[in-house]
Amino acid sequence: MTLAEQIVIIIALCTVPFSYGQTSNIFYCTSNAEDLKISGTVALFQGVLVLLGLVLGRWIIGFAGSMGFALGIGTLAIAGIRMIMDARKGEPDDRAFKLNDTVMIMAMALAVSINAFIPAIGLPAFNIHMPLFSGLILVCTFCATFAGIKTGKKYANFKLGKVLRIMGGTAILVVTGLRIYFSYFD
Repeated sequence: MTLAEQIVIIIALCTVPFSYGQTSNIFYCTSNAEDLKISGTVALFQGVLVLLGLVLGRWIIGFAGSMGFALGIGTLAIAGIRMIMDARKGEPDDRAFKLNDTVMIMAMALAVSINAFIPAIGLPAFNIHMPLFSGLILVCTFCATFAGIKTGKKYANFKLGKVLRIMGGTAILVVTGLRIYFSYFD
């Protein structure tokens, strides 16, 4: 997998933390310290779950052998479809959470990170550099969550998060489709 494809996937996966970050200020306006805490927690969970997914995927692909490519394509497609379907339901009020409860922030970070864990299982089929990918997604998730929090505070445009998640899911599906197309002709 090329670096450009990896970056597209990372940016697409970061649309979910951006969307959740936007809704963090619905019932309670956060301070800068709380914004950093939320962003850091989401980024840490996403980075760790992606790394765990990559390790699990490498282990599964060791058993799957030639089916590893199908696993990679399948997990990317599932993640893209899941992001699109998830964006089509729920209002911002449904996604709001209690910001003064650390356990609730960690639970929200875990829920956000599931969308990145799924494709991470199949990514080792494409021979990516696992620590680099996990580190990049950690940094990008922190920035996306923080930007989402600030955007939600200032503009309160929650439809932007939904549109970005649909675009992110579509981008993952396009990368998946192109990957299948080009691998067929190799």
